[in-house]
Amino acid sequence: MLVFALLAVFVAGLMVGRTPEFLGKKIRGPQMKLVVAYVLSTPIIILVFGSMSLVIGPGTSSILNSGMHGLSEVMYAFASVTLNNGSAFGGLSANTPWYDTTLGLAMLAGRFVLSSSGSPSPAPSPGRVSTPAHGRRWTPLGRRSWCSCSA
Repeated sequence: MLVFALLAVFVAGLMVGRTPEFLGKKIRGPQMKLVVAYVLSTPIIILVFGSMSLVIGPGTSSILNSGMHGLSEVMYAFASVTLNNGSAFGGLSANTPWYDTTLGLAMLAGRFVLSSSGSPSPAPSPGRVSTPAHGRRWTPLGRRSWCSCSA
């Protein structure tokens, strides 16, 4: 949840024209690289293991329904274990050596990525009020004051 909060604050800060800050700390490039690595790694894990299961014989033999529902069974199983739930559709026979191994590896990879992303710890911002790009700042009493300082 922290990763998605940092991503949302970063995008919102860029849209407003301010330096992105989260809990009084600036979000810089190194923190955003970790956020993007986490956000992109889980779909890559799901797609790699799911596509391997759809083209290899042991993976396709466990699918009950053919067509798009079979694709959904496999992709849901890998998405579920990668994102820490571990369930599967009723039609997929996931109790085979192929799926036991690949679902275990996907779970290990997903939890490793989740635990290694950790807390990106943004840099502390100086103890001043953030200033919007147009130079207007709100005083603690809520009155507007115009300043010539830049953001």
